[in-house]
Amino acid sequence: MTVGESETANIIFNESNNLLCRIAKQSIDAVSCILALRSLAILTFVVGSGEDNAAMLDVLWEVGSYNTADHSDMVSGITDPTREVRAAALSSWAFLLTTVTRDWFDFGRLEEVFPSLLELLRAEDRVVRLSAGEGIVIIFEHLNNLNLDVDRSIVGSAEEAR
Repeated sequence: MTVGESETANIIFNESNNLLCRIAKQSIDAVSCILALRSLAILTFVVGSGEDNAAMLDVLWEVGSYNTADHSDMVSGITDPTREVRAAALSSWAFLLTTVTRDWFDFGRLEEVFPSLLELLRAEDRVVRLSAGEGIVIIFEHLNNLNLDVDRSIVGSAEEAR
């Protein structure tokens, strides 16, 4: 896997992807979930294409931003993650976020993600707050590196959240 993209690496990635996603979303063992989440992020980082990265960001976001009040588990099949699992998902999401291109921001995902990250900054669990903060920092660093301006309405929602 460390040699980067190759036919063998792609086969390993494709074969392991579904199983690791299932473990990450549905395992009741927190350690297994965390290891699956981290493995997914690293495999996608090393081998994944732009489409793979976007799809994996969605999976990691789904686990990291899981809200029991939404009852989304019936649709997504996610087992209620522990705080450590949520933190690992958010941290893995932030890590993989470093691979996105300008297109990821152009499709309005920032408007979807940023308010949720702000809400996660108020979570009871410190590890979840730290991981959400990590995601916010990476978003702003990436925006800066891409020379993109932040929509003022998003920044306004951050100021209102304080």
